[in-house]
Amino acid sequence: MGDPIAGDLIVGDIIVGDFTVGDHIAGDLIVGDIIVGNLIAGYLIARDLIASDLIAGDLIAGDLIVGDLMVGDLIAGDIKVGDLIVGDLFVGIVMASDLLEGDLIMRDLIAGDHIASDLIAGDPIVGDLTVGDVIAGDLIRGDLILGDLIAGDLIAGDLIAGDLIMGDLIVDDLIVGDLTVGDLIVHDHIAGDLIVGDIIVGDVIVGDVIMGDLMVGDFIVDNLIVCNLIVSDVIVVGDFIVGDLIVGDVIVGYFMVGDLIVGGVIVGHFIVGDLIVGDFIVGDLLVGDFIVDNLMVCNLIVGDDIVGNLIVGDFIGDEVIMGDFILGNLMVGNVILGDLIVGDFIVGDLRVSDFIVGNPIMGDLIVGDFMVGDLIVGHFIVGDLIVGDLILGDFIVGDFIVGDLMVGDFILDNLIVCNLIVGDVIVGNLIVGDFIVRDFIVGDLIVGDFIVGNLIAVGDVIVGNLIVGDFIVVDFIVGDIIVGDFIVAGDVIVGNLIVVDFIVRDFIVGDLIVSDVIMGDFIVGNLIVVGDVIVGNLIVGDFIVRDFTVGDLIVGDLIVGEFIMGDFIVGEFIV
Repeated sequence: MGDPIAGDLIVGDIIVGDFTVGDHIAGDLIVGDIIVGNLIAGYLIARDLIASDLIAGDLIAGDLIVGDLMVGDLIAGDIKVGDLIVGDLFVGIVMASDLLEGDLIMRDLIAGDHIASDLIAGDPIVGDLTVGDVIAGDLIRGDLILGDLIAGDLIAGDLIAGDLIMGDLIVDDLIVGDLTVGDLIVHDHIAGDLIVGDIIVGDVIVGDVIMGDLMVGDFIVDNLIVCNLIVSDVIVVGDFIVGDLIVGDVIVGYFMVGDLIVGGVIVGHFIVGDLIVGDFIVGDLLVGDFIVDNLMVCNLIVGDDIVGNLIVGDFIGDEVIMGDFILGNLMVGNVILGDLIVGDFIVGDLRVSDFIVGNPIMGDLIVGDFMVGDLIVGHFIVGDLIVGDLILGDFIVGDFIVGDLMVGDFILDNLIVCNLIVGDVIVGNLIVGDFIVRDFIVGDLIVGDFIVGNLIAVGDVIVGNLIVGDFIVVDFIVGDIIVGDFIVAGDVIVGNLIVVDFIVRDFIVGDLIVSDVIMGDFIVGNLIVVGDVIVGNLIVGDFIVRDFTVGDLIVGDLIVGEFIMGDFIVGEFIV
């Protein structure tokens, strides 16, 4: 049979009763090119569709070319399908003009296991997609097992949708072979409300993930609401490689997520090109409990070839409210980033109940220039912050430049860190504007041994005025502090340091050992404590510095109200 060619196909209303099919077994299906003109259909109303297992051989199709596709409302009853088993699926180029849909209303979709071999597709090119409201019931399916997914470039026009309202999405396990996609280009994505019930997925296992450039226009959503997201283990067996990610403005109204629960997350090499985002504007962010068992990343490399750039416009968010944040072991290999450039970062109140992390272990962290505009946060309120041993390799940053840092009240119940172990810390010029905090209140601050390699500032260290309201720490307890060489190649210049009340109950530190201290001129403005300075017992172990070399030390006026201190005990003092 030759290639079928059809002109316009005009169909009136189609009304179908119950459609029942037994087992259907087919051999290979080979179809030539299919060319259809405009397809115009009225209402399509179907009753229940019940099918048994569908088993098909290889499906090979030529090019599929469709003109405008216009469909009225699509109303479907329950759809129940048994196991769907398909051999290899090969598709040529898929090209479609504008797709215009009315409302899509469907009831529950219950499917058995979905098993497919390799899926190889050509370049899909889609015009504008305009969809009315989409209302779907629950989606429940068994295992979803796919072979390799290989697709060419995906190019789509504007995606404009009404409200998306969906019931629960439940998938047993999602298993995918290698995922290879060319460039993904989408124009503007504009949607109304996105409302989803619970999303429950078993294990997600993926081979290599390789994608080209991802380019998206403006992403605008009215409200995004997800009930609960529950995923078992997420395993990327091979490498995760993505080209440049370029996104226009991201605007979301109200963002609400219930509990986020994920089992282990394991990724091999994670490589991303440049990440460029326009203005990121979010309304209220409400997140329930965030629980991750284990997060393991071998190497995280962001950038063109090795080093890329993270460029974000203004980040503006209202309140961020989160329940408990519980993270098991965090293991990350080397992290290599290009320049990190962020415009103004403005957030309303940030509230977290308890923040608990297991033992975080990270390799070297290498960053190009780190530049942020003004950083403005409302009240920062956290319950207990508990971290196990924190081990970090070398920390290397180019110039670190931040505008003014303004925080409302900083309130932390308890900060407990086992041991903090860091390799060499190397920074270019460190430049910070004014740092303004209203009240800084911490319960017990307990840290184990603090061990750092060399602290080296290659350029100047310039900080504006430091202004703090009440500075209150209940107990300040630190183990041994051991630092290699402390070197500031340039000058240290600090503006005025102004504190209202400075209150610490007990200040207990183990041995403080520093190799060489080498610094240029140290220039500080006025040191002013408006109210009282109250310190309980100050107990320090041995204080040992080998060589101490500083240029001119210039300090302005020192003004303190009443100064009250308990016992002052220091072990050996060697400089």
